[in-house]
Amino acid sequence: MDIQLEWITSIFNRSEVKYWIDSGTLLGIIRGKKLIDNDNDLDLSIWHTDINKVIKLMSEIKSQGYRVRMLYYKGNIVKIKCLPKNKQNRIIDISVYNRSLQGYIWSPQVIEKNFNSVFLKAIKRVLMFFWLSVVKKVSIDRLPWICITNIHTWWIPIHYLEEVVNLEETKICVPRKYLDYLNFRYGDWKTPNPDWNFVTDDKGLINLAPDVLI
Repeated sequence: MDIQLEWITSIFNRSEVKYWIDSGTLLGIIRGKKLIDNDNDLDLSIWHTDINKVIKLMSEIKSQGYRVRMLYYKGNIVKIKCLPKNKQNRIIDISVYNRSLQGYIWSPQVIEKNFNSVFLKAIKRVLMFFWLSVVKKVSIDRLPWICITNIHTWWIPIHYLEEVVNLEETKICVPRKYLDYLNFRYGDWKTPNPDWNFVTDDKGLINLAPDVLI
């Protein structure tokens, strides 16, 4: 098992944070019992009710060589990005989920816009540099960030994620119905697909902002 993954999940376990490994991290661990080689981040998800527990852990995470960025939507934290100073480590992405009345859980996901204009590409590079290197708090639904990103939504039927369990003999938490969940998200997840594009292929991602859905 990956040392970095064991480290961050052990911190969450110790602090009784209700979390689960998610997306490419879950896929890699279940499919090959290791992280996907070309995946540059660790994906963890938490409930919004545990956000304060996670915020209290940020000092410890920073002390281990990470810069922390908070992403906000409608004034609430929806993602925490822990950026390693050691480039050999992966970014730790912590998505924050809420429950909807329609039987889904949701979390905003920002997707960079593609520009043909050289000028707009340059502006985006500058803003992304500040996003990752300088600005510690980003409101993804406000200027200037809405100029360079589109807001999508992770929109997952709640029954896949209502209960989490430890994976086999590890202390890493996964959805109890992880096989059904992977089938929902990826279809034929057992076969690696080099042409996979999560923006267009992931069945859990909706090309709408949360306020349209909820």
